[in-house]
Amino acid sequence: MKGGGHSGASSVFLLYLYSMDINSTKLELFDWLLHIKDEKLLKKILSLKKVEEKQPDQPVFGRLKGQIKIADDFDEPLEGFKEYMP
Repeated sequence: MKGGGHSGASSVFLLYLYSMDINSTKLELFDWLLHIKDEKLLKKILSLKKVEEKQPDQPVFGRLKGQIKIADDFDEPLEGFKEYMP
């Protein structure tokens, strides 16, 4: 699909891109950018900032409270390591 400087055609193209999977979208967008003849429009498009991906939730202190159990003998020496202990 060729693009020019027409905002109507650009809008239709963007709707087309939204209907595709991400890899197909990247290839189609790259092909579209290669066919832009208007240098001013191309510079404007390429200067747009990348959309930031949503950051994963920040760790929350105490989120797992009560969900982790530690055995009463956790600090006791292990049987298999007695020969290495003083």
